[in-house]
Amino acid sequence: MLAIARRTIAERRGAFAGSFLAVALGVATLTASVAVLVSAASPGESADGQEGMRAVGTVFAFIAVLFTFLSVFIIAATLNFAVASRARELALLRLVGATGRQIAAVVRAEALVVGLLGAGGGYLLGLLGAVGLTVLLPATGAVPPGFALTPLGAVVSLPVALLVGTGVCVLGARGAARTAGRLPALAALREADVESGVMTRRRWVLGLLALAAGLAMVAGLAGIDAEARMPLSMGLAFPFVVAGALLAPVFVGPVSRLVTAPLARFTAASGALAGGNLRAGVRRSAATAGPILLAIGVTGSLLGATAVLSAGTVAAAREYYAGDVVTDSRPSASTPGVVRDDRVLHGSVAVTVGPDTPPQNVDAVAVEPAAVSAVLSLRGVDGDLAAFGAAGAVGSRDYMSTVNWKLGTRLPVALPDGSTTQVRLVAVFDGGSLNQKLLLPFGLLDRHRGDGVTETRHLTVADGVSAAGVAAALGGQTTAEWVERTAGAQGRLLRLGAWVLCAPALLYLLLAVANTAAISFGSRRAEFAVLRRVGMTRPQLRRMVTWESLALGLIGAVIGGAIAIGASLVMWVVVRAGIPSTPFVLPVVEVVLLAAGCALLTAAVAVGLLRRA
Repeated sequence: MLAIARRTIAERRGAFAGSFLAVALGVATLTASVAVLVSAASPGESADGQEGMRAVGTVFAFIAVLFTFLSVFIIAATLNFAVASRARELALLRLVGATGRQIAAVVRAEALVVGLLGAGGGYLLGLLGAVGLTVLLPATGAVPPGFALTPLGAVVSLPVALLVGTGVCVLGARGAARTAGRLPALAALREADVESGVMTRRRWVLGLLALAAGLAMVAGLAGIDAEARMPLSMGLAFPFVVAGALLAPVFVGPVSRLVTAPLARFTAASGALAGGNLRAGVRRSAATAGPILLAIGVTGSLLGATAVLSAGTVAAAREYYAGDVVTDSRPSASTPGVVRDDRVLHGSVAVTVGPDTPPQNVDAVAVEPAAVSAVLSLRGVDGDLAAFGAAGAVGSRDYMSTVNWKLGTRLPVALPDGSTTQVRLVAVFDGGSLNQKLLLPFGLLDRHRGDGVTETRHLTVADGVSAAGVAAALGGQTTAEWVERTAGAQGRLLRLGAWVLCAPALLYLLLAVANTAAISFGSRRAEFAVLRRVGMTRPQLRRMVTWESLALGLIGAVIGGAIAIGASLVMWVVVRAGIPSTPFVLPVVEVVLLAAGCALLTAAVAVGLLRRA
């Protein structure tokens, strides 16, 4: 079978080029991620360096998992197209005596060969990418200078690349192999493709199971700890994306009628023909819209969740700080309306929660015990704020649960000057898991100042006095403005990080969109030639293909957009449970931009193929 598969791939390179490209790019990203991840885990860095390495490792572990997930669907779609384009050829094999099992074995062998070739090429490309990352990451300050690709990273990534590349290919080929094995011999005599039984029993079962898993995750969010609720919400879209991809043929008919109805009404014939083509080739339409669904559903949900987290970060800071004015300068006795002037220190400390646990960097805010109620607004306090003295600490209940610091216990805390002291958690409050501040006594942080510790003065003004006027007189800001500037900058950095994280996946998915559109429309050259022979002009054919490709983009956008907005809505509910003032944020702009980009890309590829035909 392998020999037959090699000859088939050599003779029909175009049919398998898309699958090879999908495997190679997916494995290249996976190889680079694993190589950097293993290299980042190497010992020998300082505490700060280890913190940066762990952050980089977490990011690249997420990218590796994400690309493995996406590759299964992209490769499955391209292999199904490869089988569909050779339906008559495979049926001829059945006609001359080959069994369905033999045909399926040939398809699996072809997938194995493509997987091996793609994994090999992707591994070499990934190593080059990993070398480039070892230059880029230190330059951005994400990791310490001198970070380099280790031999262990290059060695470990090789079997991972081969196993994942071939495994994903063979797994993605299962559906194509079943389809090929069920081709009747008489299909060799057909002049037109007739789709029947698009939604098989297996597809229904798997799609409904994925949908049930997603609904179970949503229902289970209320009953789990805050520590697990946030990461579970981040991955909420994935089972729904799987369900959407498997059940897409069910929605192609209704959604295509919805999106092509205006075209059919306002065009002479091209709009109606486009809608008819979509509904006549449901399997082809669903497979072409699949990468668009993935692009919008996955990246849209991640960007939407990050937008909610960004808004929640600002809302948490807004709820945390009281007072009226924040300034760097001390007000003079002649400054009118100032009734309190409290000094606040801002820095970073490292908390060690266990003997085998690495230190966790935590942002620290230090105030005088007597000024807590004037500077901060703490809701639902449990514990003893009166014990907040020389070696006490106060934190958000949800965040302290995430850090695993129990109320009333002492933990070693590394202070900014490098010294370590035992600090007891004396109280917790309702601030949500996004309020990641540790409140310490002013004297403790003041005695151990180091690099990175800054000081601000938080003022309270008398009733009837304009806080904005006082802020302007002192060259400061109102507390609301200061929160928007500081926490808003963190939120914008978070959203920028999400775009950087999603960029490789989005680029991969856009290439998959273009590749799938090229295979789908390229396989219909004979159909387009028939339309030209019966009188359709080239401009009419171009308009029909344009409407059809734009409608495919809208089909994927409707399903993927519903998933992205639904997942973001759940994330908003989760964040709002801890931070009630979190504004309502949905990724509408992101979904619209992604949908427009995918639809225009599909149309451009389809029309470009027509011009070369």
